[in-house]
Formats: sequence, C-alpha cells, structure tokens
Amino acid sequence: MKPHLDPDEVLRAAVAHLIDGVEQQVIAGLLGTNIGRINEVCTAMDFARHNVKDVYRLALKKREGE
Repeated sequence: MKPHLDPDEVLRAAVAHLIDGVEQQVIAGLLGTNIGRINEVCTAMDFARHNVKDVYRLALKKREGE
C-alpha cells in the first residue's frame, strides 16, 4: 500500500468521490492505498471548495461596495 498519493492521484480521487460519487473504498482499492488516505483527501478538498465559495462572495461584495 502507498503511504502517500501524488498530486495527480489526489485530484483524481477527489473528483471521483465529490463529483462522480464513487465510494471511497473503491477509490482506495484502485489507487492502492488505504481508505483513511482517501478520506483525508476528500475532506480537505471539500473544505477548500466551500472556502473558495465564501472568498468569492466576499470579493463580490467588496467590488459592489466600491
């Protein structure tokens, strides 16, 4: 089993789970890592995705207020 995923695998795992709805167990098996590693990746990407939306909203508010 791989202890770490390279950046391409991280992105593929996150897209597969968060967008395509593939189960984390399936992704872990395909990438040859444990489910905990996939869970970390998906959680971090989901957190980042929600934060980007908040930053974008704040930027729009600031632009409209100028």
